[in-house]
Amino acid sequence: IDGFSDAYLHLSASTGDPVGPYNELLNYIEPGSEMDNTLKQIFLIGDWSHNSYYQYKGSEVVNARSISGNFYQVEYYARATVNQPAGPVDLERHLRSIIDDSGDHMITGTIDDI
Repeated sequence: IDGFSDAYLHLSASTGDPVGPYNELLNYIEPGSEMDNTLKQIFLIGDWSHNSYYQYKGSEVVNARSISGNFYQVEYYARATVNQPAGPVDLERHLRSIIDDSGDHMITGTIDDI
């Protein structure tokens, strides 16, 4: 969860060039999927600050349940700090993902930013 959360929050924090965080996120989503295409449309275009930094603070699982086989629904909080021109801003997202862990690493099929 932390690898995905870190990459997602970094991408959504709008700090620096989005390509690096997006490439990290590709480790956790299916290339060419609806989720992949949506994230590209939302985050790879826009105005990005090059003067901010991003620091991931971790995640906390609130609930996890098996759906079937290797599929799970996981609800969790992920936190980061972003330094904007006005000063540090705490970033917290309440997320719910359907996770397929049948491979050698986690693939997130969906994400709801609650």
